[in-house]
Amino acid sequence: MAEDHPRHSSRSGILEPTRHWSLTGDDLVMTEGSDGARPATRRAIGFALRLLAPFLHQRLLDRWPATVRFRDIRAIRLRFDPTRVDPDRWSCALDGPARTRVVIFSTSYKGLADFEDRGPAFWRFVRALTDRVTQANPAVRLATGLSRLAFAVQMGVAGAAVVLLCALYFMLGGPTGVSGALSLGAIGAVLVLLLRYGWANRPRPGIDEASQERLDRARMEEF
Repeated sequence: MAEDHPRHSSRSGILEPTRHWSLTGDDLVMTEGSDGARPATRRAIGFALRLLAPFLHQRLLDRWPATVRFRDIRAIRLRFDPTRVDPDRWSCALDGPARTRVVIFSTSYKGLADFEDRGPAFWRFVRALTDRVTQANPAVRLATGLSRLAFAVQMGVAGAAVVLLCALYFMLGGPTGVSGALSLGAIGAVLVLLLRYGWANRPRPGIDEASQERLDRARMEEF
């Protein structure tokens, strides 16, 4: 049965509190838990960013309002967003009023290198959020994957790293035996991960077919 007020909770890391998201009436509502870094620690980080990288500070620490009207959400971007310790994470980035941005994650930090997969709840929540925002604001920009610039930069850097690994392998004379097999295996693993990441995050407008299938399954699970 569909929830009247779909909810999702996640914590992105040790410094951040758990964020609780809910859809009520015409609003996206966010509340923060008491976990995460102490307020004094977060203020110290903010002060350091203001001194060392003011533009980064503005980008990272803008306060997302506790309540945002669906009609005021300007863009929704879904992407595959893994890390070394959280390899299956997805994210949903929202652009809101006054140039604010927030990211909702499909996993939640539990401890050192320990993230809980909350994928089913995440996809149900994103499905409901996308439906309500598109109804309230037909002009909302929907996208999947990285932006074109971010994709070009990331794939360029990753491709250069793979070329460097291959060049190093041949500079060493193409080791044989166990060491050669391990070297080729490592290069192959990097290529597989790069192809997976690149394919999932190729820039495309709207919600792509694979993500749409996840959202549709989430909708069916509500009933």
